[in-house]
Amino acid sequence: MDRLLTPVFAILFLVVPLVWSIVFYFRAKYLRESARLQRVSESFFFGLMTDSILCLAQLFLLIGMINLFFLPLEIYESIEEEYPLITVMLLCAFIFSYYVFVKAIPEEVLKYILLSYIGKKGYESKYAAIVYSIFITLGFVIFSETILIVSIYWERGFTADFVIVYLVSIFFTCTINILSALWLGYGVQKQKFRQKGKTPHPSWKILLYPVTIHASFAVLVGEAQVLGLTDLLSVYLLILVLTAVFAFILIVLGYTVYKISKLFTDNSFYELILFEDEQDINDNKNESSDDDDNDDDIVVNE
Repeated sequence: MDRLLTPVFAILFLVVPLVWSIVFYFRAKYLRESARLQRVSESFFFGLMTDSILCLAQLFLLIGMINLFFLPLEIYESIEEEYPLITVMLLCAFIFSYYVFVKAIPEEVLKYILLSYIGKKGYESKYAAIVYSIFITLGFVIFSETILIVSIYWERGFTADFVIVYLVSIFFTCTINILSALWLGYGVQKQKFRQKGKTPHPSWKILLYPVTIHASFAVLVGEAQVLGLTDLLSVYLLILVLTAVFAFILIVLGYTVYKISKLFTDNSFYELILFEDEQDINDNKNESSDDDDNDDDIVVNE
C-alpha cells in the first residue's frame, strides 16, 4: 500500500523545478522573449535524456568502484571488525572519488556540451545562455533525484531517513544545482560574447565553478550518508552536518549574487541579438526594398 503513494511524493517533488522555471523564465514577458520556448523545451529534454543514460553508466561505474575499494570481501570484513576508523576513512575516500569523478565532473561537462550544442547557431540574448543552462540542469535534477527518492522510499518506506533525503533534495540539492547552472550559463555567455581584443574565455574556467560547487556539496552530503550507514550519525551530528550544508549553500549563494547580480539589472543583458541567418534575411529585405525604390525613381523619370 505504501508504494502506491510513490507518485504523490514524485509529483510533489516536481513542484520545485517548476518554481525555478517560473522564477527564471515564465514569470515575465521580457524573460520569455529573451530565449525561444522551443530551445527551452529542447534544453530540458536534452538534460532529461542525457541524465537517464548517464545514470546507467554511473551504475556500472559504481559497481566497479565497489569491487575496487572493498574486495576481497574477507579482508574488508576483518578490517571493519578490528579497525572501524579505517573503515570509515575507506568509505569516505570511496564517496569522495565517486561524487567527484563519477558524478560532478561528468555531469557538468555534459551540461556544458549540451549548452554549447544548443547555442551553436548563437544565443538570442546574453541571458538566453543562463536560461538554457538552468533548464538543462532541471532535466538532470528531475530524473536523478526522482529515482533517488523513489528508490529510498521503496527500500525504507516513510521513515525518518526518507524524510531527510526528501527535504535535502527539495531545499538543498535543487538549489545547489541551480547555482551551478547559473555559473555555467554565466561562463558560456562570457565566452560567447567576449569583446574583441580580449583573451578568449577558456572552457576550463567555465567549468571550474560549477564542478567545484557541485562536487563540494555532493561530497559533503555523501559523507553524511557514510556516517549514517556506519551508525555514527547521531542527532547532534546530523544537525551539525545539515547546518554545514546550509552554511555552504549560503556562502555559494552570497558569492553568486555578488558576482552575477549586476548582470540581471542590466537591460542590455536581455536585449535580443539577431542570428546570422536572420541578419542575412533582413539584409536581403533591405536590398529588395532599395531596388523597389530605384525602380520607382526610374518610372517617375520616364
